Amino acid sequence: MGQGAGGTMAKQTPWIIATILVVATVAGIALSARNKGAAATEQMANAGNAAPGGAPASDGTGPATIDISKMSLSEQYIKLMNKVTAAAENGDSATVVNFTPMALGAYTNLPPADRDIDARYHAAMLQTNVGMFAAALALADTISKEASDNLMADYIRIIVAQDQGDSTKAKAERAKFRQHFDTEMKKKRSEYEAHTSFLENYRKGAGAK
Repeated sequence: MGQGAGGTMAKQTPWIIATILVVATVAGIALSARNKGAAATEQMANAGNAAPGGAPASDGTGPATIDISKMSLSEQYIKLMNKVTAAAENGDSATVVNFTPMALGAYTNLPPADRDIDARYHAAMLQTNVGMFAAALALADTISKEASDNLMADYIRIIVAQDQGDSTKAKAERAKFRQHFDTEMKKKRSEYEAHTSFLENYRKGAGAK
């Protein structure tokens, strides 16, 4: 059985490597395109305690290491999401590719009550970084189902359209974002409170086109 398992692994290895290379390429292209047009902090705003510029966080956790063994499920997700966010800000596609599966796994492990709109928004942004566009749009749909015209869902759809090179769709989604903006911000939803500066800056900047 050992040889059989080894043979299976040997057959699977080229496919695993190919998948990693494809994901890495997609991530690199997405981060490169975003960094040319806007800061990565606009893609995953409100990075919590992520240190600026990818520097070690105040807790001593540097870009290359992270210990989540003693953290709650929510803390694990936030810490891993922060790490990927910092890497995205620096165009570090290798770290994005290596840690995004862990961050998304931490999201999946969250109790349903903790998978609020903000958590889903960040998970969708993680997914767009590695080309998981269908999954990101599915999360946007869950947000819209819970809160129609939600700006975070609008933004996810904008980024997916942009990353896929669909300028017509992206323009239409930005128009929806602007259409919903004033009414939605008056609702003072928690996800808006957490991203107020980002949303307002985006509305005046790239979102205004």
